[in-house]
Amino acid sequence: MKIAICFHLGYLHRWREFTPYIDNVMRYCPNTDLYITYREDQDPTEMCRRKYPRAIVMKANRGADTGAFLLHLKCLLASPVHYDYVFKIHTKSGNAECPTWVNDLLQGIAGDVHKISRVFQIFHQQPKVGMICGKRWLVERKMAHDANFPYLDAICRRCHLSSQGIQFVGGTIFWVRMSVLQQAFSNVNLENEYQRCEDGKPNEPSITHSWERIYGLVVHHCGFHIEGV
Repeated sequence: MKIAICFHLGYLHRWREFTPYIDNVMRYCPNTDLYITYREDQDPTEMCRRKYPRAIVMKANRGADTGAFLLHLKCLLASPVHYDYVFKIHTKSGNAECPTWVNDLLQGIAGDVHKISRVFQIFHQQPKVGMICGKRWLVERKMAHDANFPYLDAICRRCHLSSQGIQFVGGTIFWVRMSVLQQAFSNVNLENEYQRCEDGKPNEPSITHSWERIYGLVVHHCGFHIEGV
């Protein structure tokens, strides 16, 4: 089994808070590659490689973590390495209404090696599960009623994706089968989609927030569903 971790380091000061989750994945599966994007003017490559010498590090200023994931996908799809699963993680900003936001998103799916083992049990035992996330932030919503729908629908039309699904992960921290990403994005111009994302972190509605929904919608588009744990 081969895993790719796609980590967006949006806030440098939160580096140490999130590396334990990366370490847990690497402890569970040593056959793991780490891709890191960052958005600050200060290049953290040296800091990242002190801890993870083989990490692939690149700058991504557009689209916050969802835009950065487009660059991650571009790298994964162009790589000669065959990945089986992808773990998408990022240094989320705080949420005053829900101070346990990060914990809810991460503990259940990467809090320790036993929880990671449970994730893969689900993938292996339920072949129609395409994505796994923290249960509290598995959102079900008719996209036509979402404020981002005009942007979302335009992206789906451009990328030949269905906008009919109702599930997505609020917070975009999840495990996903690489086969889902390959099926959905192999023929998409990911660089072009990244360049269309807003600079920095925009307010809703936006292209950036639309991609948060689309990463969930592609699971449905490819014939799978999302499981919350």
